[in-house]
Amino acid sequence: MRLKRLSDLIFFRWFTVWMQWVSLIITGGIVLWFNLFVFPSFALDIQNQGISILDVRLFYTASDVQNLFLALGQPGRQAYSAQLLADMVYPFAYSLLLHFLYVRFCLSEKPNKISLFFAFAPYGALLADLAENYLILRMLAHYPVVLSSTALLASMAGAFKWFFVAVALGSMLCCLFRELKKLLVSVVAKCKMR
Repeated sequence: MRLKRLSDLIFFRWFTVWMQWVSLIITGGIVLWFNLFVFPSFALDIQNQGISILDVRLFYTASDVQNLFLALGQPGRQAYSAQLLADMVYPFAYSLLLHFLYVRFCLSEKPNKISLFFAFAPYGALLADLAENYLILRMLAHYPVVLSSTALLASMAGAFKWFFVAVALGSMLCCLFRELKKLLVSVVAKCKMR
């Protein structure tokens, strides 16, 4: 796109900023909706206290999978399958939200390779989460047979998911601290001038 007039440039920048805010609001709303309504409704269906589903664990084995699926029973496994199908949409929402937040608030106008890695880390979480959900659905479909290799792959995908989420959130925290430091330095400088 070639911008010829200053008014074109101003409009383009305004539109870009406006679209960033719209994207943040939409993806943030979807993430909030999933966390407030979708996932709690499935948690009510499962109703087993003291058992955590595989998605929230950092690591699990085939034995852990067997124990969970047995404890859930047939209705619980069906509810878990339904939750995993809904959870195929959620990674897109939270990955886009994390990406948009990083780009909006942390990415400089001249990004380096490291900052670009941080900007795209949420998409690593997206791919890993989708792989984990798919593999868990496969294990549910083939239950009572749970292959150790499938459980290991699903567990590794889950660990990668949490790694990339931690990288994305950690990079945003570093950005926040950097901005707070800049603000503090400017406030101190203004106070010294008085």
